[in-house]
Amino acid sequence: MSEEYKSPWQIEHEKMLVAKESEKRAQAQEERREFLRRLRLTRKSDKTLHSLIQSSNSVQKNKLEEKKEQKNTLKLSMKNDASKTSSKYSSKKDSSKAFKNEGTKSGFSHEGFSFDLELDWLIPLLKKALPLLMIFFIAFVISIYSLSPLNKIGAFRVTGNSMVTSAEVASASKLNMRSSIYNIMTHKATIEAKIVNSSARVESANIKLSFPNTITVQVKEFGTIGYVEQKGKAYNILANGTKVDESVITPDKENLNSLVLKDFTDNQVKEFVLEYETLAGSLKTLIRTVTLTPSQTTSDFITLQMSDGNQVKVPLSQMEQKLPYYPSVAKSIVAPQTVDMEVGIFSKDTPSYNTEFADDNPAGLSKSLSASRAASTISSGSSSNGSSSSNTTNVSSN
Repeated sequence: MSEEYKSPWQIEHEKMLVAKESEKRAQAQEERREFLRRLRLTRKSDKTLHSLIQSSNSVQKNKLEEKKEQKNTLKLSMKNDASKTSSKYSSKKDSSKAFKNEGTKSGFSHEGFSFDLELDWLIPLLKKALPLLMIFFIAFVISIYSLSPLNKIGAFRVTGNSMVTSAEVASASKLNMRSSIYNIMTHKATIEAKIVNSSARVESANIKLSFPNTITVQVKEFGTIGYVEQKGKAYNILANGTKVDESVITPDKENLNSLVLKDFTDNQVKEFVLEYETLAGSLKTLIRTVTLTPSQTTSDFITLQMSDGNQVKVPLSQMEQKLPYYPSVAKSIVAPQTVDMEVGIFSKDTPSYNTEFADDNPAGLSKSLSASRAASTISSGSSSNGSSSSNTTNVSSN
């Protein structure tokens, strides 16, 4: 038979079909190999998982066995204790039987003492409820305390007061024996401020609680530095410059060792105290009486009567700068002298000074100053006296 004639494009088509068939077979073989490989991996992972499950099961079994052993040990120890107790009280069989029966009803078993109650669930519950229980407990304690007598003032004391009475302090604090200790301590600063504002004499107040319910108010008062005479009455002057409004003494009964201000206004008293507190203590003790004596040129001119018999005239606004020179000047003069510090520093015997400057004549002041400097005996040995000499020279030039 003759072969069938095939055209070139038929031959080419058959070759393409054969190639596609071979490619499909190769792809199928590759997919089979990949499937087998994954199957082997899956089997290995299943084996691993199975081994892990078995190991975890064995661990759990071991734990359960340990718990059982612990329970058995506990039961055994309690049985031994129960047997010892029953041997001690063997003579009281009736009471022992009653105790065993009651124990059985409550969950006890065997000798009346061993038990097998599961309480593990109670511990986490108690841990969760503990904060709430604490809040209720604290609220309960506070409510009981607020209703008890310990929350009321048992005793009220005032310390550190000399001019202000304890009754005045108690009245200013607005406290009484029914006041709550809790309210007092929570509003402590407000009550202290009321006490301080109630009197010009009180510098500070501090409230303290002593066990169980004693309230102590520690008061610090301003000291009294002297008196001021106004319109025939004398009033206390405190260390902060405040004049106490209540009249305390009359001029004829005043203490001669106390500082006395005359003809001062309230503002001038405060200004004087500010300058006065800057002086040395030894110089303060020399000042007895201070009188406001304004001149034509100096409105705040004051005259200080000293305890050594001299008097000092100085502007109030310049006390801090000029008055510290007085002790060195006083050493070189013989009382009674007047030491003038209005312009520079010079001294003159008091009767002559009062005669010359009675009219406060500025024209005659320059002539009198020259004569005063010639008569004065201020020593030039110390630096302070040297300052005085230079100040006198300045006055002369003016």
